[in-house]
Amino acid sequence: MESVKLPPLKDQVAGALRQEIFARHLEDGQELAQEEIARTLGVSRIPVREAFLMLESEGLLERLPNRHVRVVGLTAERLRQNFAVLAALEGELAALAVPVLQR
Repeated sequence: MESVKLPPLKDQVAGALRQEIFARHLEDGQELAQEEIARTLGVSRIPVREAFLMLESEGLLERLPNRHVRVVGLTAERLRQNFAVLAALEGELAALAVPVLQR
């Protein structure tokens, strides 16, 4: 029998926070503190800090002073902006792929 592989704790914390943001239980502009999230989830601050960094790189959190972050929630305007960027990137990638395909 193989050992059970659990996702790293930082991924579990990030997943829980991501789900709360997408479900709008954590509102746009709401401030989060590492200590409070760690206490709520029953984990140390280290995986919370790492999860904050992950979600910040995804654009779901914004870093504030004193180990706090602010939720950057999903608004209609942000979704439009994100899709506009994705469409532009897709066009650029397609343009780059054409010469490769013509070989």
